[in-house]
Amino acid sequence: MDYLSVPPALGWGRTRASAHSPIFRSNALPPLDWPLPCQFDQYDLRIEVQPRPHHRAHYETEGSRGAVKASPGGHPVVKLVGYTERQPLSLQVFVGTADDRSIRPHPFYQIHRVTGKMVGTASQESMQAGTKLLDIPLNPENNMTALIDCAGILKLRNSDIELRKGETDVGRKNTRVRLVFRTHLPLAPPIAPPGRVLALQVASLPIECSQRSAQELPVVESISLSSCSVEGGEELLVGGTNFLPASKVVFMERGSGQYHFHVYGSVMRLIRASPDLNPLVNNSASH
Repeated sequence: MDYLSVPPALGWGRTRASAHSPIFRSNALPPLDWPLPCQFDQYDLRIEVQPRPHHRAHYETEGSRGAVKASPGGHPVVKLVGYTERQPLSLQVFVGTADDRSIRPHPFYQIHRVTGKMVGTASQESMQAGTKLLDIPLNPENNMTALIDCAGILKLRNSDIELRKGETDVGRKNTRVRLVFRTHLPLAPPIAPPGRVLALQVASLPIECSQRSAQELPVVESISLSSCSVEGGEELLVGGTNFLPASKVVFMERGSGQYHFHVYGSVMRLIRASPDLNPLVNNSASH
């Protein structure tokens, strides 16, 4: 009996993020909830600097809270790697969901264009299927890198969204978002037929946008020491945001599900702590 031969599997490798192809006709671009990879062939869309994990979104009835900032300071940075043409591209930015489902436009938050003397990146607003986008240039002169210092986050009214037909999310429980970045690269044979573009997308780490969480949760962004003597007496500089005068610094070591030691540092002043580790707490400590 003769059997039909089975064709070999497609060689997508790590470029394949889902069953959807990232190549589209230039006049039929994918919707914003379409799953897309961040890498394909030699092209790679990367977030070089991630945003902070907290940002106070603003309501339509109040003034802007400014652009989303980055964890080490400054603002997020996005770069397209592998693009060698001289033609500038456009980087689209929108606010997406941060739950376990595939990324889609967030129902309760929108991107907000921030302007002013301190903003150095040009941007334009556009709408796609009810979602606001920021269009930011990716220029070869800047090594296809964009500083995202023009993107804020707008909070929509929960009641306006929850009354929409088919909407099942609850606004007060859905306060985590991601910044989603998307770009479209024109392709040429032999990679794709004429008139095709490659769509790449990358999403940031989750950002908590609720006012309460953003105000109450401290964020440690840097520490000046990676190790110290168990005798203590050294000064440790802790840098970050949302630190209060009543904040505490705790030094601990855990192993096998148990605490080997657990000691509070003596806070000398805001964001400065002196680890006063008593060697009697743990005589076997090795760091």
